[in-house]
Amino acid sequence: MKTKNKKFNHTPARMIQQNGHTNFRLGFIFLAVFGVFLLIGWKLVKVQIVDYAYYKDKADNNVKNRLILAARRGAVLDRQGNILAKDILHYSVALAGTRLKKKQEVFKEIESSLKIPLSTLERKIRKNPEFVYVAQKVLPSDVENLRKLRDPGVILEKRFLRVYPYTVNAAHLLGFCDTDNNPLGGIEYQYNNFLQGKPGWMIAQRDALGNQVPDLNFPGEESIDGMNIHLTLDIDYQIILDEEMKKAVQKSRAADGMAILMDPSTGEILALSNYPYFNPEEPNRYPAEILKNRSITDVFEPGSTFKIVTMAAALEHLNVNLDQDIFYCENGKYRSLGLSFGDYKKYGWLTVRRIFENSSNIGVVKIAEKLNKEVMFRYVRNFGFGMPTGVDLPGESAGILSSLEKFSRTTHLFMSFGYEIGVTPLQLITAYCAVANGGFLMKPFLMSSIDGEGDRKIRQNRPQKIRQVISEETSAIMTDVLQGVVKNGTGHEAYLESFSIAGKTGTAQLYNQKLKTHDPRKHLASFVGFFPVNEPKFALLIMIREPAGDYYGGLVAAPVFRDIGRRIMSLYSAEQNRYIAAQGDTPWGETESIPNVENLERETAEKILKTLDLDVRFQGTGNAVIRQEEVRKDGKVTGIILYLDEKSRMTELVMPALTGKSLKEALALLSEIDQNPDVDGSGIVISQQPKAGSKIFNRKNVKLVLKPS
Repeated sequence: MKTKNKKFNHTPARMIQQNGHTNFRLGFIFLAVFGVFLLIGWKLVKVQIVDYAYYKDKADNNVKNRLILAARRGAVLDRQGNILAKDILHYSVALAGTRLKKKQEVFKEIESSLKIPLSTLERKIRKNPEFVYVAQKVLPSDVENLRKLRDPGVILEKRFLRVYPYTVNAAHLLGFCDTDNNPLGGIEYQYNNFLQGKPGWMIAQRDALGNQVPDLNFPGEESIDGMNIHLTLDIDYQIILDEEMKKAVQKSRAADGMAILMDPSTGEILALSNYPYFNPEEPNRYPAEILKNRSITDVFEPGSTFKIVTMAAALEHLNVNLDQDIFYCENGKYRSLGLSFGDYKKYGWLTVRRIFENSSNIGVVKIAEKLNKEVMFRYVRNFGFGMPTGVDLPGESAGILSSLEKFSRTTHLFMSFGYEIGVTPLQLITAYCAVANGGFLMKPFLMSSIDGEGDRKIRQNRPQKIRQVISEETSAIMTDVLQGVVKNGTGHEAYLESFSIAGKTGTAQLYNQKLKTHDPRKHLASFVGFFPVNEPKFALLIMIREPAGDYYGGLVAAPVFRDIGRRIMSLYSAEQNRYIAAQGDTPWGETESIPNVENLERETAEKILKTLDLDVRFQGTGNAVIRQEEVRKDGKVTGIILYLDEKSRMTELVMPALTGKSLKEALALLSEIDQNPDVDGSGIVISQQPKAGSKIFNRKNVKLVLKPS
């Protein structure tokens, strides 16, 4: 028994060792599981309590997106209220290929509406299956059917597109914008802070398909439209300059041309043209050189148009007498200080008046020899050369004027007839404005006013006198000389009987930067002046660079000045007549419109005008009147010049349908039948007289009524 009890009560050492290992493992597992739960608990506490705000924002950002709401850019208008630049709604079309549900329908609609080939769409999707733009600047009407498909893979991004109703007209003044409506030049850039407005924003949530859906439960901010800007520019005058400069440059086979029209008494820029011009809606089609506003950026040695500075200095500093003081012009060749000067014609003795009328370089140099360089420099600076005019346009050059210390013994001699001085076209016409307005240098400007909320004017430009350059008496004497240039001298091609013109021709050899010398084969032909002389309303500059064939300013630029001046004054007179006639009845010939007899037979036209006691004169031969011009005296129409042609254009015409068309489209159609309409309003034609389809015999009054689109 004893032995037996010992056997069964004894626990073997091996079993005890196994139980110890098991307990250790169980304890380790328990501790590991407990530790995992402890970490999970701590993570939950950290996420839900400690870092709650952080993870909430992160979660929100996964389903929400802050969308920028583009602001509509302000419009740019001319002095008559015509819209020159404005924003219209458009869309950027993108595809998310992985989310397309109706791929074939979507592709067919895009091909039909947006004219994008199926092969192009397939290629774009293969290359970028997640997201790819397929079209930009698409009008709302062109995506309407695409929108109706309600496919989650079609993304339509609302944007604004900048459009310019007059396309190329005034493009260099207005500037242009990129595809994101960021300004890249002109008024668009200069006044961007006012035009751009203030973008808004909103919160959008993404649905299960990834589409952005506006969430009204979150805050947002409406966009604020940009302000409208009114310019001093007149689009009717601008169109005239653009048309005539295109003809002039093409006719003379020149490299390019520039024209500026200003009000000399205020400094307002009424029109500015650079040809070749460009379409601001498609700026990428043009080289950078054409996009430049060369009238303010490019610098030229002006030649004889600069002689007004020498004339002013001679009149005021030397007290020369125009008709008694004479200078010997050396029969076309003259040496001074070891340098040669020449004239294009051989002149002997000339009075001061005739020196400027005939544009004798030698005569001007001899006058300049009596002026020291300090006096010459002072007058050059006072007329505004060698410094920016301060015009409200980006990129203006200051020109080139050496400091007085760098003048050589002959600098002022060459400068006296427009060499060794670099000027911009705008600087030059601004100097002529000072001669026209009684002697004051005016600051040129383009912005007239800026509209704030409720069309309240928050900023307005006023004429600004910089300084008095010459006396009123000197201004009158110079005007008389410049009028003589047109009547008797090199500017005769600018002459018109219907109103008086004062101006100066210029011909300059262009400087070749590579050869470091003047190129005798390349010239700048110019004419600068103002009209009508008794009460100047307009100053006009014409520059034609590198004309082929004739290159003298009097032969190339002066005729362009004449043609533009004639059209400008005709339009101005018609506007004044309409305005004054609206104020009440006045005697015939002072404010009443003269009957338009163009396209009538000579005999019929003469009878009509004779009944009004008007002096009728004829130019040309033939039986058909192709153009008429008024002759005025003391503000009253006293006669008419009728221009004749052998070929009569008296045909039966039909009035076209113009309702719904833009003014430019309507004018283009009317020009084909030689009609010049009376226009009321701006925008789209809503009514016309005569009615569409009416027969027109000869010229008949055509009236168009427009309203903004």
